[in-house]
Amino acid sequence: PAAVTFGQIAKMWLESISIHLQKTTYIRRAYCINASLRTFKNRPIVKITLLDCERWATKRNKNVKARTFNCDLETMRLVFNYAISHGLVMDNPALGIRRRRLDTASVVIPSRQQFKMLIADMRLRAVNSADIVEFLAYSGCRSGEAHEVRWSDVDFASKTLRINIGDTGTKKHTRSIPLFPPLERLLRDMLARLPKPPKPNDHVLADINAGWALTTACRRLGLPPYHRHTMRHFFCSTAIEAGVNVLTVSKWAGHRDAQMICRVYGHASEGQSTAMARRMVFDAGDAMKSETAASGTTPRSDP
Repeated sequence: PAAVTFGQIAKMWLESISIHLQKTTYIRRAYCINASLRTFKNRPIVKITLLDCERWATKRNKNVKARTFNCDLETMRLVFNYAISHGLVMDNPALGIRRRRLDTASVVIPSRQQFKMLIADMRLRAVNSADIVEFLAYSGCRSGEAHEVRWSDVDFASKTLRINIGDTGTKKHTRSIPLFPPLERLLRDMLARLPKPPKPNDHVLADINAGWALTTACRRLGLPPYHRHTMRHFFCSTAIEAGVNVLTVSKWAGHRDAQMICRVYGHASEGQSTAMARRMVFDAGDAMKSETAASGTTPRSDP
């Protein structure tokens, strides 16, 4: 057991959990092991100490963002936990390394006018890319989810859209979202433009990367460099500004917890804040004035 290396244990751990992971998660864990944790690859796992982990953290911390660092650290901890469960080591030295605080940079979201300008510009030059960007903005889907949507997932009768979550070969989950009016209008327009009726298993969106067309349109219009994922933020922000409660927005967007929505979109617009303030109508003074007017008496002051 003393000769078993960190790399060998990491490979065994990854194989043991691969059946439960989505493809993208597996790739991310494998990358952590092969790239960021290669320092320990040939080291006997029993000889890796807290000091070794601290040296790794100091070096890694300088080269990557907080989210990447935390993913690497979590992977290291899981490998050591696997070794502990098999009696190869007694403790987990990586537990002594603190996670980094995530960056809290504000999310830049286009205004509704900017969004209309973007779509109008893209429709003149890249219709399929405009369809993709509009679909993302009206559905709140992640880009990967959107490109997996097929015409069989669209139900115009019940006005719902089924979103499939998961990769081929892993356990899939689905969620349904309403066919919001702009989303339904877009899908009907796309359907009308097809040369012939699509098969149920045909993808709704073209198999292209709309990122280049979107970036180019932003540059032409003098707008910030919005990305495809920005349209997901646009959807959530617009829903919140429309008065949709956070739990519902979280469900539509497929977030695991509503706190994510609160953290990312807690910067509600001033216009929405002012509108919400007008609803705070529980002034005891108004009730006293009404009672005084009805009785015809003058309110008394405290002695």
